[in-house]
Amino acid sequence: MGQMFDPESIRVYMQNHMNRKGNMQAYLQHITEFPHIAGSEGNYVLGEWVAELYKAAELEEVTMERFDVYLNYPQRDGRRLAIVKPEDLAWEAIIEEEREETFVFHGHSKSGD
Repeated sequence: MGQMFDPESIRVYMQNHMNRKGNMQAYLQHITEFPHIAGSEGNYVLGEWVAELYKAAELEEVTMERFDVYLNYPQRDGRRLAIVKPEDLAWEAIIEEEREETFVFHGHSKSGD
């Protein structure tokens, strides 16, 4: 069985080591600046960047593991939010986004209606 740690001591350690120079907000800003959908190149690059931050914070044994998962991926015009039945209540939402670097989608849902 692994060693147990007090959650509060872990929180304090992470804040003191990951936010040494007050960069935590900048790190979060960087993470959200580009698409990083699971399994994509952006996801891999971001994972390596985070691993380097952890190593710089002197965390022990930082490793990356590969996991094969089955996800659907977004497609241009591949999203639709609609009520199709009953026909007398049929309605469809207009989905527009300011930046379409990553299209709207639900990664764990099946394709189609």
